[in-house]
Amino acid sequence: MKKLFFLFTITLLFSCSDSVEIPIHENASIKPEGTWNLTSLTSEYTTKVTSRVLSYESKSNIHGKDYNFSFNFLQNSNKYTTKGAVKIVTKTKINDKVETTNHNATAIQGLSAGKWEVKGNELIFKNGNSNIIQSKFTIESFSKNRMVLKQDLSENKVENNDVIAITGTATIVLER
Repeated sequence: MKKLFFLFTITLLFSCSDSVEIPIHENASIKPEGTWNLTSLTSEYTTKVTSRVLSYESKSNIHGKDYNFSFNFLQNSNKYTTKGAVKIVTKTKINDKVETTNHNATAIQGLSAGKWEVKGNELIFKNGNSNIIQSKFTIESFSKNRMVLKQDLSENKVENNDVIAITGTATIVLER
């Protein structure tokens, strides 16, 4: 029994750290002020287009590379700015054909500057100086050095009599 207690104690001591990510609950106090570097960007989504004549489905997978992009969250004004760029690699599969594209992005999900606020477990980005919500992310985990944000990309819309259904998610990891 003493050996088990000793092993448990040793495991506990060496497995804990001060940067443990904690799942977010509605009453958590999250303060993202400061500069956060983008360290991971991934997204997977499916797009289904249905028209009167035909229908097709595409699957896309996105990931970032060559990260040199950061968010700066200002405390008193609840404004944010971004700086830098990241290379976005997109692989899209339509009818068993895969196409890969690369481009440099200076904005993530259209975000470059504006206002921010935390409501419950959501980080909300607003457009410029207005109160129009540009993007919402669920805060999956938060510590003083790491923040994981997830966005539901699902939407249905009609364009030129075509029904477009998108399902998927995007995940962003920011670190200090």
